[in-house]
Amino acid sequence: KMKVKVATFVVVLAVVLIVGVCGVKFGGDYQTELRDDPADSWLAYTIASSPKPGQRVTFVNATWKVPANPLSFSAGDSAAPGFWYGIEPRPASNLIQPILAWGYTPSTYTIFNGYFQWDSDYWYSSSQGVVKPGNTINAYVQYIPTSGAYKMVTKCLETGWSVTTDITLESYKTYTDVYFVIEHHPNTCRGLPSSGSVTFYDIEVHWDHKKVLPQWKGYQYRPICNS
Repeated sequence: KMKVKVATFVVVLAVVLIVGVCGVKFGGDYQTELRDDPADSWLAYTIASSPKPGQRVTFVNATWKVPANPLSFSAGDSAAPGFWYGIEPRPASNLIQPILAWGYTPSTYTIFNGYFQWDSDYWYSSSQGVVKPGNTINAYVQYIPTSGAYKMVTKCLETGWSVTTDITLESYKTYTDVYFVIEHHPNTCRGLPSSGSVTFYDIEVHWDHKKVLPQWKGYQYRPICNS
């Protein structure tokens, strides 16, 4: 395991990460000058790309624990600090993401499904389920060939609450990359979870319907709090 450290906050992935330098350009000509992800609101992230060019992400599953509450309920910004994974095409212009966020509903953690398009600024968020520190979140995203859509399911194992969303794809875009992300800058370090970490584990990724061991690359993108 490697740790991607952001301020006093650490993300631990149950995969091997390579921590890179700050910046947006990586992997040769992967990141263009167009306004795609990574967004300015990302603090740190790790990415796994398709083993061969053009291979489609057909399944991703991951589990993570809800961290402790922030030390200051008012320290988070209005955009809600979030801990999530997602899949995107290349360039990274459309994001399908199961989300755990603090403050999206005031002073609590919630889980929900999200979908964002950079080209149209379209944002969709599903209904939300309230979760508590220590709860276990599981989410999977699965490509459905018969409909040409992705099915996204996010649930809390302790409460049984879940939400399912079907995302219809733009026909010319193939989702090839998987991201794990910490997002949104709190006003102070006290706006981050007081436990100092969040752990994603039991991560499984399939490209073209075959299970593959992802090759992760980690980046501190816009670190805060003297990270």
